[in-house]
Amino acid sequence: MNSFGDVKWLPEPGTTPDELAYPFDRLKELFELKTAGSTKKEIDLCLEFAYEKLAEASEMLKNNDTSATAVALEDYGTYIGRAGALVDALPVENHSGHRTRYVAFLLEHVYIMSVEYLDMPLGARTILSPLFSNAMADYERHSAKLPKGEKDALFFKEEEVYWSLEMVSRADEQQITN
Repeated sequence: MNSFGDVKWLPEPGTTPDELAYPFDRLKELFELKTAGSTKKEIDLCLEFAYEKLAEASEMLKNNDTSATAVALEDYGTYIGRAGALVDALPVENHSGHRTRYVAFLLEHVYIMSVEYLDMPLGARTILSPLFSNAMADYERHSAKLPKGEKDALFFKEEEVYWSLEMVSRADEQQITN
């Protein structure tokens, strides 16, 4: 039993960066963001698109396509950064769980990728290091702004992610794969 027992695992990737249709997929996403109509909807879309990009990156990395993985991770970072900026721009009285949802989202994604880490090619998987470090830095920054009760509610997930990242580090040191 772990604190991520209810985590929504990565879906099958849709259009991936190695496909010719990928730029059109990006345009569709940008159009949806532009026409979102509200900050809440825009945050939701950013998180949804980031989730898709993570699935694409995972698939590309498992196929040892690091250039396509880099594209998906860059897009993931763009959506995560945008979502974080939107959450930061909300007036404090309008946060209504957006920041909590955002930081939980970051923890879940780091956890998912750390669990899948051993299924990825040994030499290529280090491309995920910036994802891990950036997500955890963003997590620390945003979670520090949460009310104490909301921050405390994330304790077990946070600890499990730190433990999982330690296992990732050990796996790299010992060159362990599945």
